[in-house]
Amino acid sequence: MSLEIKVKLANCRSKLQISELANEIHSNQKLLSEYYKLTSEKGYEDADKAAWIIRCYFQKLKSIDLKNQKKVIQLLSKVNNQAVLRNLSGIMADIPFDKKLSEDVINLSFKILNEDFHDVAVYANFMIALIPFIRIFPELKAEIEHMAERNPMKDKCAFQLRLKTVLSLKTE
Repeated sequence: MSLEIKVKLANCRSKLQISELANEIHSNQKLLSEYYKLTSEKGYEDADKAAWIIRCYFQKLKSIDLKNQKKVIQLLSKVNNQAVLRNLSGIMADIPFDKKLSEDVINLSFKILNEDFHDVAVYANFMIALIPFIRIFPELKAEIEHMAERNPMKDKCAFQLRLKTVLSLKTE
């Protein structure tokens, strides 16, 4: 990773600065690879900012190609940093992932929803990420409801709101 990126991250203190760094990816796609690498590093703050930049980048694009969807899923499968999980799972909540990845998204989401040590935003993002797949596989709603009963965040407002959204979905 370049010293220039380290310096930029060290000086980054606001949402506006994160947004400006995300804009730089448009003209230099190599930066995206650098930020992906940073999300797996031990330095909490750099990893958090890198994940936030990646999320901001895809929010601005309003889309994410299949290759990058796979990369996000791969990173989410490996990382334990709650801020990185929150931001990368936020991409899945913001932009529906391709139906071709339904098995990967569903398995990862259920794995996370069954764990009892994540921040409420992580659980909320994974529930929202499941919405496109619930429309295809309505039986997932019952599984999510069952998992929610055992979740340590089940009484938190954000968790209840996302659960209500998921359970109230009209399915075909």
